[in-house]
Amino acid sequence: MYSLQPLVAQIATLLRSHRESIATAESCTGGRLASYLTSLSGASLWFKSGVIAYSEEQKSRLLGVDPALIDRYGVVSAEVACAMARGVQKTLQSTHALSTTGYAGPSGGSSGAPIGTVWIGIALGEKLFAYHLALRMPRPQLVESVCKEALRLFIQQYKSTN
Repeated sequence: MYSLQPLVAQIATLLRSHRESIATAESCTGGRLASYLTSLSGASLWFKSGVIAYSEEQKSRLLGVDPALIDRYGVVSAEVACAMARGVQKTLQSTHALSTTGYAGPSGGSSGAPIGTVWIGIALGEKLFAYHLALRMPRPQLVESVCKEALRLFIQQYKSTN
């Protein structure tokens, strides 16, 4: 966790300086991303909340992801990652949002989206971005890597957009 502290501190500084907030919608990371973000003292000033929507049903019920979107593109897709980010952003009235959806293994996946396939969604104000990861590592390391990459990508996208 400590290796991610510099990334969390950067996000805190960016959001505090602009009086903005972030929320998370997590599937494959199971709340770990929110845990990292709240590990910093004072996170309540810029972290709204997080939603763990592990099942397809909860992605729809809690985040407003259209089931037809899941049927068309698959639960692990750029489209669903973006819908999750937008859904949590809207539901929690946050300035920005991060989402994760993927197959962490050891079971799951498909020929088109094997284990290790992950999508990260970023809602940056009105803009949406999706990033694909293809990771081949045991589940605990995969979850850690996805969290680190999500934080890094948020910072990168935030800085290039603002």
